[in-house]
Amino acid sequence: MTWDAPICSCITCSDQGIEMVVAAVDAAAGIARCVDAGGEGGDVDLGLVEPSRVTVGARLIVHAGTAIALAAGGAAGGASDEVAA
Repeated sequence: MTWDAPICSCITCSDQGIEMVVAAVDAAAGIARCVDAGGEGGDVDLGLVEPSRVTVGARLIVHAGTAIALAAGGAAGGASDEVAA
């Protein structure tokens, strides 16, 4: 899978927000296992997004191990927390 992931740096910590795809979700724990465009994966905290909207295959914008938004088109039903990728 390839796509041009948006990359931007946080002005506070210089960490980057990257697009990741959800491979597995534990909504009760608020954690998703995600992979980036390079195939690297890890657990992502869902505390800042609605965990019930995060499904396998959804695209998240992740910053410092935390999902900060669903990528545009990242989940069914469009919502105000989606950002254009």
